[in-house]
Amino acid sequence: MSNFYKTMKKYSLLLFAVVLFCGCGSGSEKKNTVKAKSYSSERAVWICNSPKAKVYHLEEDCKGLDRCSHEIIKVSEDEAREYYGRRACKICTQ
Repeated sequence: MSNFYKTMKKYSLLLFAVVLFCGCGSGSEKKNTVKAKSYSSERAVWICNSPKAKVYHLEEDCKGLDRCSHEIIKVSEDEAREYYGRRACKICTQ
């Protein structure tokens, strides 16, 4: 009986891990815009929440955001520069 419970426990943990892993990657292909904590009342900008992204955008529909496959986050311009280390997009700041 003890081996049965150990085996069931292993399978239960494995099933839980698989469900958790699959649930984290699922979702629609639609880009989500999320408002993060604001640093100041300065104007809002949008950033691609990717570790490789380097710029912030003044317009939510900037062509530079079209390539973003991660979440698009709305933050203050100060936060984009200071916290995320981003520079202004050359497309939407012209």
